[in-house]
Amino acid sequence: MIPDSVYAVLTDRRTRIQGDRIHIPFHVDEATWRMLAYLLRSVGGRWGGPRSGAWVWPHDIEWLMARVLATGAIPSNNMVGWFPSPPGLVRRILDAAGMGQGARGLTVLEPSAGAGDLAAAAAGTGAVVDCVELDPRRAELVREAGFARRVECTAFETVDPLAWCERGYDRVLMVPPFWWALEHVQHALGFLGDGGVLVAVVPDHLRRVERSAWLRRLVQDCGGSFTALPEDTLRRAGLRDRVALVVLPAPAGGPVRNHSWLRRQPLQESLFGE
Repeated sequence: MIPDSVYAVLTDRRTRIQGDRIHIPFHVDEATWRMLAYLLRSVGGRWGGPRSGAWVWPHDIEWLMARVLATGAIPSNNMVGWFPSPPGLVRRILDAAGMGQGARGLTVLEPSAGAGDLAAAAAGTGAVVDCVELDPRRAELVREAGFARRVECTAFETVDPLAWCERGYDRVLMVPPFWWALEHVQHALGFLGDGGVLVAVVPDHLRRVERSAWLRRLVQDCGGSFTALPEDTLRRAGLRDRVALVVLPAPAGGPVRNHSWLRRQPLQESLFGE
C-alpha cells in the first residue's frame, strides 16, 4: 500500500500529474521524499533534476497514476502481485475474444480482476460481467464503479465453478498472477461454457517450458493460439516482463475440461460405479 504521507503528496491539489511527468512544486520532508522516490522509480520514473522540478517517464503516466491512486497500491514488479492492464493490452484482449465490435448479451468473467480493467472494457461493449478479486480494496473499487453484476472478494483458486454458476461463461478474460498463471488458467477453464473463449495473458517463457506443455497441446487441439506480445506491452504498467497471449476456444464436446464437462462428471462416474 502507498504510505499515507506519500499519498497525500500525490493527491495534493498543487501536484500536477500531466502527460509524461509529475510536478511537485512544494517542499516535501526527507523521509516522505525517499518513500515517494522509491514508489515512482518502481514504476519507471526518474527525477528530472531541480531545473525541471518533475519526475519524468518515457511515456504517458496519467493513466497509471490514476489506477495507483484509485487503488492505493503500488504495481508489483514481481510474479505474484497486482499491476493494471494498459489500455492497448485491454483492446488486444477484447479483439482476441471477438468482442472488439460489441458483445451485447455475452457473459464474461474476469478472475483475479485487480481494478477490473478488462471487466470494465467488456461491460462497455454490452457484455454482462462478473469479477473475482482477492484484495478487499480493489474488490470494493470494482463494486463502486458499478459495471460488474457480481463481485466476489476471495482467492479465485478457491471458487468452485459448479457452485458459482449454473452454466459456463461465454468469455473468460484474465491476467492471472504470473507465478501461478498455469494453475489459474487451468482452473478458469472450468468456468468456460460450450462455444466460449478464454483469453489470458501469461509469462512468455510458458511458450517453451516443459511444465506448460499441456496448455500448448490444448491450444493446438482446440485451434487456438499462443502468441508472444511486443516487448513493451507492460511498460506503461511499470513492468518489464515479456508476456504472451493465450486464446483458447472451447467447442462443445471438445478436449477442454470446461463447465459442461465438469457438470457431466457425476453422471459418467455413476455409469461405471457400483
